[in-house]
Amino acid sequence: MTAPYRWLALAAGTMIGRRHPFVLCYHGVGSIPPDGDPHGLFIGRELFKRHLDVIAGRGYRVVSVGELWRLVQGGSDADRQGAITFDDALVRTSREAIPALLERGMGCSMFVATGLMGQPHPDLDGEMIMTGPEVVELAAAGVEIGAHSVDHPHLNRLQYRDVLDQLRRSRAVLEDLLGKPVTSMAYPYGEANEQCAVHRKGVRAD
Repeated sequence: MTAPYRWLALAAGTMIGRRHPFVLCYHGVGSIPPDGDPHGLFIGRELFKRHLDVIAGRGYRVVSVGELWRLVQGGSDADRQGAITFDDALVRTSREAIPALLERGMGCSMFVATGLMGQPHPDLDGEMIMTGPEVVELAAAGVEIGAHSVDHPHLNRLQYRDVLDQLRRSRAVLEDLLGKPVTSMAYPYGEANEQCAVHRKGVRAD
């Protein structure tokens, strides 16, 4: 089926009550002055909660992106299944968004740039990135932790060996920190090319 017809089929299914799987990707959740968010990466906590309530009202179950991927790849019925992800592991997001999800019994995934843990976010003045112990605590609460490179570079601008280093080291650091396999990742800035896909074995990319 060609792409236009696939989308037509999806739209028709939605009209008759079918609920297709989805992934919503966020960065920051919480109150922040406009001049502190030049790239528009934040939404307010109350708006985020309304998002969750709409999703729940549509009858969706919200899981980690890794679980959703396994359902889809395994051929299981993924209708009414959705995933929510957060890039950059911001402290404010962990405090403002994660409790709202857990209160509703919803899962999610947090993607961590390991070389920036415990440091200020390079693009958000005054916003801190979670420390290693905070990431461990988040995982213990049931949040899936995924890789997000080491230094959050534009991977598609790097040499092949440097892409490999960013992807391999970030995964290895998180696996050592958490004591378990890390099977999900998100590319910084959502940018990827052929070089970025070379280390996908065993890892699902958001």
